[in-house]
Amino acid sequence: MDIILTADANWSACKAGGPPAPTDTISLNGHCLTLDGVGATYTCVSVGPRASVGGAATPGSVFLGGTAPYIIHFDMALVAPPAGLPLWEAIAVAVAAKLATIKVAAGYAVDVASVVRPTRTGVAYTPTDHGICLLQGEPRPVETVPGNPPAIEWELPIQLDLTIQTDATVPADTTINVFAAAVNAAMMADPQWGALALNTRLESIAYPHPADGIEGVTLTYVINCRTAENDWTKQI
Repeated sequence: MDIILTADANWSACKAGGPPAPTDTISLNGHCLTLDGVGATYTCVSVGPRASVGGAATPGSVFLGGTAPYIIHFDMALVAPPAGLPLWEAIAVAVAAKLATIKVAAGYAVDVASVVRPTRTGVAYTPTDHGICLLQGEPRPVETVPGNPPAIEWELPIQLDLTIQTDATVPADTTINVFAAAVNAAMMADPQWGALALNTRLESIAYPHPADGIEGVTLTYVINCRTAENDWTKQI
């Protein structure tokens, strides 16, 4: 999502007449928006003159040069998921949304073509160039935390199958490495997933056997989260 500000006066009094900074606020229809990049409802990906978006800014950065109009590009992956979802599903939804924002215009080195969650177990995923297939593994209870009710800490495996179409002019390893690095940057941008989780870590990297001009890499992450023992929709 993009918001375009047509004049320097749109910025808060502390920066009136100057370019934006991460601690600035903006008044939009009487509501204050803070560019802190750590909110539970959004992440500010880049700020800059409208003409600069698409290469000048990197995820999480703020472009401090130029003049109005400014454009603010938001990564909406951290929007709170619908209430009532099991926490594991809420995290999977957030991960899929985050991966879909991997675009050159947002400062990444590649454009993700698609993010797919299979509709049924065993249904084949049709590989696409710069596509991602997201699979949730089996949640593993690792610790019971005393309380009323008690809480359970879980390890949630998230498997990402990244695929590319090989190119006769570029080494396949190069394309895979660049793609994997972009995905890892997105996955680790907010290890708490807007307060849904406790931490995120990369568990393994595997290279499946190539077939029919399609190659890729599988990245498996473990996301630690905590729920009430008697209600897996309740985050603790």
